[in-house]
Amino acid sequence: MMKYMLGLLSSVAIGAMSGCGDGAKDVSGSGNGHTGDAGAGEGGSTASGTGGSSRADAGGGGAAPDLCAPGSNDKVCGACVKGSCCDQAKACAGDTPCACTVNCLAKGEDPEKCATDCKNDPLDDATTAFGSCVTDSCGMQCGG
Repeated sequence: MMKYMLGLLSSVAIGAMSGCGDGAKDVSGSGNGHTGDAGAGEGGSTASGTGGSSRADAGGGGAAPDLCAPGSNDKVCGACVKGSCCDQAKACAGDTPCACTVNCLAKGEDPEKCATDCKNDPLDDATTAFGSCVTDSCGMQCGG
């Protein structure tokens, strides 16, 4: 069962998603923000002048991609996974072993090697739930 599920997830990851979109996107949802520049203050020119102030705004982190938003390049498998397995895909993206496994599969690596390298053997709950959803809901569309 593990080999079949990983094989199907591999088909999904390579052909339709790596985080429910087409292409090899990173499902980790990581993004980089930036820090704003500090402002310079001006001091007053009178004896009773007030000191200036400086201000720095921290940039927000990059927004995680919406894993379930329809994409213009979605194939049948990706559209099915987005529509039927969104919650499981989001849980997988937030689970290090699952996200690692799907990203590894998206690179075309051997499914069993991915599970081993990602310390996901036996498969954790998030990977099993995502794989089961894809198998049950989208197996036909995803080549299972």
